[in-house]
Amino acid sequence: MSLMDNEDRANAAQLLLDCYESIVSTIIKKNGPLLIRMKGLEYMNDDPHSVDVLYAKIESPALQTAADQIYEYFIAKGLMQRKYEQVKLHATLINSLFRVSQTEIVNEKEVERKRITFDASEILRLYGEFDFGSLVLNEIHLSQRFSTSFTGYYVATAIMKL
Repeated sequence: MSLMDNEDRANAAQLLLDCYESIVSTIIKKNGPLLIRMKGLEYMNDDPHSVDVLYAKIESPALQTAADQIYEYFIAKGLMQRKYEQVKLHATLINSLFRVSQTEIVNEKEVERKRITFDASEILRLYGEFDFGSLVLNEIHLSQRFSTSFTGYYVATAIMKL
């Protein structure tokens, strides 16, 4: 999803907030609070010796349902085009894109050129089934890629409180 300007971001923010009543609150009423569990590691390519993104897997059937329905809603409203069958729930732990010097400007066109892969095989061997624990999700963010807020996380275009 590409949100090119403030008008696109405002539209996306409103659509996300609309999803609370039509999607998320219904799922919470049916299943209770959105409990998520982070357990196990995976990577975003085919070779564990040449990884550019290492992430923790998220286990939450209710959150998966909510994310997939929000994705379908955004597609139906013309905000984005279908790229995947479902949303990949994950928590990025290492993204080699961010290994570049903090003084260098990184834009979307430079992303692939700047990536440096690493060998994650030993991390996967030692911690591949690590259980990070569970928590109740209390908000959903619509984040702006290639941005950083004062907290060190992405700048939020919208935050849905649960």
